Amino acid sequence: MATTHTNCMALRNTNTSNNRNIQQQIGGTYEKMLRNSLYKFLLFVSGLPVNLIVTLIYLVRKKSDPYLQIRKEIVNRYRQEGYENRLIEDARKQLTNKYLFFNKPISTIKLQKEAKRYADNVFQEEVRKS
Repeated sequence: MATTHTNCMALRNTNTSNNRNIQQQIGGTYEKMLRNSLYKFLLFVSGLPVNLIVTLIYLVRKKSDPYLQIRKEIVNRYRQEGYENRLIEDARKQLTNKYLFFNKPISTIKLQKEAKRYADNVFQEEVRKS
């Protein structure tokens, strides 16, 4: 019984090491192919049909996906409540305080862009949490 178990374990270890060797060989071959511009081009061209098919499937299924519909509802509700505008205003105040603290000149265009970007990130994170 012990020899059967030992043989089985040895066989599993052999399969595992063979899988690692195969993975390393494939990885090494792929890296070599990416170094050659012709192979890189062929890899790109051969991957295009797969990407197109996956994109088409995504676009078709996107219309009936309940997650995206719920997400749209949450975004619309937050916008109607003025949550996004409050985030932008809070970010603008924080950035103004930061510029004043560090004695930096305050550019209204730059301030508006940074506030919008920060508020968008926070807004998207809150939508994901909901």
